[in-house]
Amino acid sequence: MPFISFPILLIAIVHSPNVTQATRYGFIFGLGWFSFGLSWVHNAIADFGGLPLFFSLLLMLLLVAYLALFPALFSWLTFKTKDKYSLFVVIPLWLSVEYLRSVLLTGFPWLSIGYSQLTSSLSGYAPIVGELGLQAIVILLSCLIVIAFNMHTTKTKDNYKYKTVSIVALFLIPLAGQSLTYYQWSEDNKKQINLALVQGNIAQSIKWQPENEVPTMVKYYELTSPHWQSADIVIWPEAAIPRLEISSNDFLSDMDKDASESNTALITGIVDYQPNTTYAFNNIVTLGKKIQPTPLAIINIYTTIVTVNITFYLLANLFLLKVSLGN
Repeated sequence: MPFISFPILLIAIVHSPNVTQATRYGFIFGLGWFSFGLSWVHNAIADFGGLPLFFSLLLMLLLVAYLALFPALFSWLTFKTKDKYSLFVVIPLWLSVEYLRSVLLTGFPWLSIGYSQLTSSLSGYAPIVGELGLQAIVILLSCLIVIAFNMHTTKTKDNYKYKTVSIVALFLIPLAGQSLTYYQWSEDNKKQINLALVQGNIAQSIKWQPENEVPTMVKYYELTSPHWQSADIVIWPEAAIPRLEISSNDFLSDMDKDASESNTALITGIVDYQPNTTYAFNNIVTLGKKIQPTPLAIINIYTTIVTVNITFYLLANLFLLKVSLGN
């Protein structure tokens, strides 16, 4: 899909009559991009936040509209520079705007286009250039597609040359990526690790109710006990423990003791609240057998998701409260 949608966007920008129209194309592109990829926000707010359907959809649309501002900014910059620089200037422009999206207001780097190529021939480049590099390659190929199929209006020698080079590059770049997929980037150390994945299947609608805290932790304890002697690592889900970390010391100590006695590592998600900063993070912690790094790092992407959902939820409730007081 990126190799259809991005060339169309670039062609629309280049042939726009003015910067306003180009920016509008970018905004519409962003609306389509994020509307299809962020439906989970509506589900999270409606199903677990308790907001009416209308308001959950409204909040999702507000988030989508905000994120669509970034491709709109990219389109504005591209139109402003198209007469001064080569079309390939869109590569640093796109990467700069995507970086801004990943950091502004704590950032929201979801649906980054590099991830769309993890199962394509371009995935061979991933160990070398990472996801950011894959983004650059996608934009590069999109530029080549535009040059190859959009330079037919003036039949000059230079245009034929650029078109030929572009078509050749469109074949060689994916071909090189495919060849890289056959390279062994890591070595098999012949070690085997026995893993046990424990899922309590606790419904989200009741998981965070205070009366279900202890039954949930007991259930995970009982489901895990049969695996102490056979598993090297036991993995629990994200936020499996429905308590703040600072309130779960006794339970964590008991689990750490049981895991240590069987020389097993237990990896679990838990919410960490920091009183000195009043911030809450969705952490991963390790108990029992020590594995590096310990503790594991905070998952910043999930923290951002939680922040966005909570912020929207609070804003919506404040709005509804204001409406009710006004009536």
